[in-house]
Amino acid sequence: EILIGLVGSEMCIRDSTRIDQLYKAVDRLPDRTREVFKRIVLDGKRHKEVAEEFEISVTTVKTLLARALAALRAELSEKTYSILLLFV
Repeated sequence: EILIGLVGSEMCIRDSTRIDQLYKAVDRLPDRTREVFKRIVLDGKRHKEVAEEFEISVTTVKTLLARALAALRAELSEKTYSILLLFV
């Protein structure tokens, strides 16, 4: 959605498809990993805030985020993963 309107209509369709692929891949992450990823990347929360919310250590939050990014990198194409990196 964020990239729509920034480039020609053909690119918008491809970028929209990539964003859809990204959201579907995020939905396939394990529950806790997905929730930590969403809180940090989509909601913009700090590691400490997420740790307090889930009552886990900051180290665990960082580990879960790293696992999420590794899983998404393995599943997504390079171009789709690069869209994700705009938000991290």
